[in-house]
Amino acid sequence: MPKEPTTERGRQSRDRIVEAAADLVAVRGVEGTGIDHVLAAAGASKSQLYHYFADKDDLIRAVIARRFDQVIGGQAPFLARLDSWAAIRRWLDMFVDQTEVTGHHGCPIGNLANELADRDD
Repeated sequence: MPKEPTTERGRQSRDRIVEAAADLVAVRGVEGTGIDHVLAAAGASKSQLYHYFADKDDLIRAVIARRFDQVIGGQAPFLARLDSWAAIRRWLDMFVDQTEVTGHHGCPIGNLANELADRDD
């Protein structure tokens, strides 16, 4: 049974695994990202991964939660001030800037939802 980390070291290990999975999923997609890829990128063992996650689907749910927090957290200052056309323009410009910086097109949450829609509610 997977569990939440209770120590700072445990949180760092879990975060490292989730971040490695998120980076790989952003490039390869969910289907193209295997557990062994994640472990190699995170420098983690299978026992560490399965200590925190029941299976790949559980890990992918953590990736989705991480991406959601990052996307919404990054947009919060813009969303709080969508009171004019200029504010809406700044919000949309932020998306364009983000795409140019990351090289990933589309919404990271929408892309994941599209890929997983037929597989997992």
